[in-house]
Amino acid sequence: KKKDLNLENVSEETKKLIGIYSCKASFHLKEWKPIEIYKDYVEDPFDKEFYKCVVLISKEKYREAKGCVDNMNNIFIKEINTFDDYRGSYNKLVKLQQISELSEIIRLESRFEEMDQNEVYAFMLGEDKLTHVKNEYRNNMLRVWQDRLDCMEPNIRHYEEMIAIRSLY
Repeated sequence: KKKDLNLENVSEETKKLIGIYSCKASFHLKEWKPIEIYKDYVEDPFDKEFYKCVVLISKEKYREAKGCVDNMNNIFIKEINTFDDYRGSYNKLVKLQQISELSEIIRLESRFEEMDQNEVYAFMLGEDKLTHVKNEYRNNMLRVWQDRLDCMEPNIRHYEEMIAIRSLY
């Protein structure tokens, strides 16, 4: 059985490191519970909101996740004025793409949820057609995401960040 870390006697700096590394690793492993525990130790406000959003999406709490995306947008807007060099600017554009893709996941999953709850869709389209429509939406989204990935600067860290988000979908 996995055991949560006891961080009572750990320095604040170490807690921050444990927080970000635990969240990153857990995210890539699709282990949502550790993210829920360690996200509070993440120092960067954008990253903290990001991991909070990930947990909410994993719990299918899309309305609350949308609030996190809005918070991430606000944080990003404050940071955008600090563009300095190409690399720093490009990193910020990757953050913007993260926000965009989280928003798309939330919007699409919310739409699917509405379709599932609305009996008219199932009655008018039939279950098979409804499933087909959802698959078309998914396939279109995956094509758009692949096009975006193809246009990105070849940087393994950036690829890794974007592909990881797509695991929520």
